[in-house]
Amino acid sequence: MAATSRDAPVPPAMPDLVRDHLYFGDINDAIAALTASLPDGTYITHVLSVVSSASISFFTDYRPGLSLPTEEARRVVAGEDGAPSAVAPGRLMRVVERTGEGLRVTRMAVPLKDTEEENLLDHLEPCLDFIDEGRKAGNVLVHCFAGVSRSVSSGASSSAAQPMTTLGDNSREKLGRDNFLLWKATVLPPIRGAQLDGYLDGTLEAPAKTLEVQKADNSGTETVPNPEYARWIAQDQQVLGSLLTSLSLEVLTQVVSMKTSAQVWSALEEMYSSVSRSRIIQLRTLFAGTRKNEMTATAYFTKMRGIADELTAAGKKMEDDDLISQILAGLDAEYNPFVSSIAARTDAYSLSEIYAQFIAFEARLESQNSGSQQYNSSANLAARGGHGKGSRGGKKWWREPRWLRQQQPRRLQQQQLRQQLQPREQQLLPQ
Repeated sequence: MAATSRDAPVPPAMPDLVRDHLYFGDINDAIAALTASLPDGTYITHVLSVVSSASISFFTDYRPGLSLPTEEARRVVAGEDGAPSAVAPGRLMRVVERTGEGLRVTRMAVPLKDTEEENLLDHLEPCLDFIDEGRKAGNVLVHCFAGVSRSVSSGASSSAAQPMTTLGDNSREKLGRDNFLLWKATVLPPIRGAQLDGYLDGTLEAPAKTLEVQKADNSGTETVPNPEYARWIAQDQQVLGSLLTSLSLEVLTQVVSMKTSAQVWSALEEMYSSVSRSRIIQLRTLFAGTRKNEMTATAYFTKMRGIADELTAAGKKMEDDDLISQILAGLDAEYNPFVSSIAARTDAYSLSEIYAQFIAFEARLESQNSGSQQYNSSANLAARGGHGKGSRGGKKWWREPRWLRQQQPRRLQQQQLRQQLQPREQQLLPQ
């Protein structure tokens, strides 16, 4: 059988796609798959027919004049190797054949009547194996007569056999009163990565709980459970559980009665929408009013970058040019040479480059200030006589000669005598 690419072009009229390379359809879709061809091969490579007859004549009887070349590859009868032992020996279980134009389609026919007496589990494992092999090689169509009922069960079982998408524990950052933006930024990536965000925003709506199918005797329709609804519920509860485990107790009590992840997500966004707007205004005010002052260059730069990151998380992305402009606006006058050099540049510069130059300029300022302090200290010492120890508590730093110390009592006596004579001299002066 000629190989067919998994990515072969698909005609406009297609049966329902339920998983990658897996389609559900009816007898008309099966006839189209067996007869339609493209330059690079047929678009359906494997057909699983779950109908009352395994013979290819089932199609020609339905559509007179239809010609389907067929080559039987294998016929399995109950009691042979691989057939279920619970089935009565001699019953035809399945037929595998190559059919369609150029015998390019592999078809497996499972003769089943759409009645309560038929047990699909007797045929389920071979059907799942056929579907898995067909999806690896190309595209698989599973069909019955009307496109529902037994074929839906077979295909849905194949889908259910695939592992459900599970989510990790998002409870590391619990949602409280003031951290909705941070919580949202951490809880969304795992859900988006698993391609399950449609359950949050409601774009993946729940399918119908039941299906109306044609009875086998064509006497009317009957209602059967929809297997896709059960799968939707299971996946939605995975997302819901991931959300609930990431909520604090005070928030959890507000949404505990909600049943779907979309309901919880909508309620949380509504609850925190006004809080988020207030937080954005607060961040913008803080961003515009922050000055370097006594902060180091690293601390100032980190604070401004953190505010910008919070605004981005809130949905208000801050461009690097705006961030650099605000950082420069918050610098003191001593950084004017640095600001002027950045403003005079005509080439593009990155945030990391500005940070490196900022740190270098601050280091140069500190070095210059340290040298100026040493110069001023030396000048002060020179003004006091050039000695490091100077005077202590008003006392002279040098010692008087002995001859001068010997004259001190004499000078003291003269000073006392002068003080005694001063009043008398005042009396003798002419009035």
